[in-house]
Amino acid sequence: MKIILHFGMPKAGSNALQQLFHARRDLLLSQGILYPESCVGNPDRHHHLTIPAFEGKRLPTTFRKHSPNEAQKEFIQFWDHVKDQVSQAKPDLVILSTEALFRRLSPAGAHRLYNKLTQLTDDITTVAFIRQFPTYYISLVQQRILS
Repeated sequence: MKIILHFGMPKAGSNALQQLFHARRDLLLSQGILYPESCVGNPDRHHHLTIPAFEGKRLPTTFRKHSPNEAQKEFIQFWDHVKDQVSQAKPDLVILSTEALFRRLSPAGAHRLYNKLTQLTDDITTVAFIRQFPTYYISLVQQRILS
């Protein structure tokens, strides 16, 4: 089994990709590809992967209202659910996706995340989506104007 860990900079289309993978989970699974559903938070995103990576410090906005213990409990619930889905489906490939990992990770944080992922397999590929800065800036400004 192999894992693809996807993360992308903001405004690079990660949410659209996550929604597509989630909407097509059955089709993907028929091809041996598992896009796990999250049992906490948004079902189509894997933001909980940031909890061991950032160990309660500099967590994404989604988790900033959580105490470190609450965040850790949610991560355990999320991760157990992912492992159960992998165990049941026995896929050739697992895709995990969160744009919340598109920021600087400490070596210790990267190691903690790696240790979690290697509970499933040590065949891990990372894929990062990067957007050209001028188009990112325009999109960001347009979003702020609309909100």
